[in-house]
Amino acid sequence: MDAQVVEQKTLSTQGLQVVEPEGLQELATQINSVKVIDPQTADMAGQLILAGKAMIKRIESLFVPIKRSIDDSKRTALRLEREELAKIEPAVELLSRQLVSWRTEQEAIRRAAEEAARRAADERRRIEAEALRRAEVARQEEERKRIQLEQEAARLKREEILKADDAAAQKRIAEDRERLRLQAEENRKATEAAEEIAINEAAKKEAELVPAPVVPTAIKQKGLAMRDCWSFEIFDEAAVPREYCIPDLARLNKLATVEKERLRFSWGRAVNNPVMAKTR
Repeated sequence: MDAQVVEQKTLSTQGLQVVEPEGLQELATQINSVKVIDPQTADMAGQLILAGKAMIKRIESLFVPIKRSIDDSKRTALRLEREELAKIEPAVELLSRQLVSWRTEQEAIRRAAEEAARRAADERRRIEAEALRRAEVARQEEERKRIQLEQEAARLKREEILKADDAAAQKRIAEDRERLRLQAEENRKATEAAEEIAINEAAKKEAELVPAPVVPTAIKQKGLAMRDCWSFEIFDEAAVPREYCIPDLARLNKLATVEKERLRFSWGRAVNNPVMAKTR
């Protein structure tokens, strides 16, 4: 029977065994059943609180050596972990920073090359469009002059018909025809020259363009990738909005313990929330 009782009062979890303090369950049952309604139950509640606080200390004392052993083991494990990590972690971090810096630089170069190539393509398209525009202007001018000459030739033909018997008129008509032919030839040569000038100027401007740079391909490394890692940097603490400020309650509570009701500000004050405590 005693062995059975001891087994029931032994708490086991993850390799730890702790014997439950005798009378814990009974005391907890009594405390839960008390209702403070008169002086007698108030006195009983006081006694049970004292007994409960004593039981709490007994339970805490049972776990002190276990927690101390765990803390010691954890400190040892953490120390060994730090020592082993110190052999490799700084080197990995340094190399990671170097790789990030290099890849960031290469990405900036690649983007600058892309932008330069885009600008060069835009400039070439502009030059080509300008050459086409000038050629079209020259063509339209040639067409205007051709029509003008045709109209003049038609006029002369009409005069030729009217003055066919007039030798002097025939001579003037022949002279006008030669003049028109020479003018048409001159107009043709001028148009060709204008087109050639426009083409040469376009070719010259295109030759003066800086060759579009070769755009590097984006860097890819198997098993590695640059991942954004954002953090916030405060450079003016006085300008931080109120909603981003966290009150230091630990410090304020310590001040309240010392100053008591004297601790009062325009934005807060010390308040007293009594608790039951064991007297000496």
